Amino acid sequence: KLLSWFIAGKCPASGLETRCNASIAGYQVSGRVDIDSVSQYQDTMAHFEHTLDSNLDALSTASMVRERCFARVGFIGNPSDGFNGKTVAFLLGNYWAEVTVRPSSMMSIVRHPEHDPLEFTSLMDYHRHTSLNGYYGGLRLLQAACKKFAELCVNAGVAEERLAQNFTMSYETNIPRMVGLSGSSAIVTAAFRALLRFYRLSVTADLHTSESQLPQVILDVEMAELGITAGLQDRVVQVFGGVVHMDFGKHHLDTMGHGIYTVMSPKLLPPLYLAYNTNAAGDSGKVHSDVRKRYLEGDTFIAESMQALGALADKLKEALVTGDHDAIPALLRENFRIRRTVYGDAVVGARNIAMIELAAEHGFAGKFTGSGGAIVCCRDTSLSLAEAGGDEGAPPKKRQKGEEGGASAGQEGASASASASASSSYLLTA
Repeated sequence: KLLSWFIAGKCPASGLETRCNASIAGYQVSGRVDIDSVSQYQDTMAHFEHTLDSNLDALSTASMVRERCFARVGFIGNPSDGFNGKTVAFLLGNYWAEVTVRPSSMMSIVRHPEHDPLEFTSLMDYHRHTSLNGYYGGLRLLQAACKKFAELCVNAGVAEERLAQNFTMSYETNIPRMVGLSGSSAIVTAAFRALLRFYRLSVTADLHTSESQLPQVILDVEMAELGITAGLQDRVVQVFGGVVHMDFGKHHLDTMGHGIYTVMSPKLLPPLYLAYNTNAAGDSGKVHSDVRKRYLEGDTFIAESMQALGALADKLKEALVTGDHDAIPALLRENFRIRRTVYGDAVVGARNIAMIELAAEHGFAGKFTGSGGAIVCCRDTSLSLAEAGGDEGAPPKKRQKGEEGGASAGQEGASASASASASSSYLLTA
């Protein structure tokens, strides 16, 4: 089947090695799939068999469920969401994770041939893969999501008969890995939605959980089940969609079990720019760990810094509502300044800092979308090109290949919305 798929011209191929940009089962394959052994061939075929029919077209079954969750951009206030602060975040319609659940005789979770490989052509091939993608793909996220979902059903008293139908679960994602666009929580959120639809369960009526509490449930999948340090921001905006102002005050969390979430229209956003550099990617769990420890120990500096970040979220919300877009660049710069002061340059990373500085050279204010690797930028219209580091009337100078800090691996025309383009957002190119 796989060979006939190649021969049919649905994907350009050379032998059994391909860099594929064709549509597979309605998805865009985001990278390279190398088939160098029988076991890799079997893994790849297993994935396709759960997503393609005998004619190599996307499966279309009434009882099959697909759920998509989009990448998150932390616009302001992060990382105070993990420290009883406030943030504003939005979803990015160009990047998503999609989980498919279909009936089967046994429960099965399909390993993705690209994102969950266990075999490599050489030690250096393994080194390149793990340097770019880390040690984990999406398989453990699906496993943890299924376990947590089952626990919720048991605790809520859902009859086992309603859960009797077995399923096969698979996933696809085009969210760039480890650059702070919330790819992991997107997979978990999509899995939860898919399981709810597959078993025809209501979050409120059947699981006795409110929509505002669902982000905490999804966060527990990563924190309690997998030991990943993270905050609520990503899960809140991925549950509610669009643009969300979030207040994670301790009083709210203690009394209600969730924060106060205000959904705003994506049309309020100014033109924004997204850039990411996979070479600057980091592990957000490692980035947060030391600061969280100091916060829990009562470090006054950390607590005051997180409160200052939260105050920026309130100011940004006001700027969006009043249409005062000229005030936004200064807020983004201050967010990055506080973050850099709290974490230090060694943790923030030289390449991440270089991306922010490169944006500034071109007249943009920028900050991390997450924990590093990607930045969201807003043009500072109060600056001329000369003030921004360029000559008036001349295009900004491009850095030479090999210079530190070049933004790479992005997509022009990125959009902020719950599911589709609603506000212009473009790639900031070096």
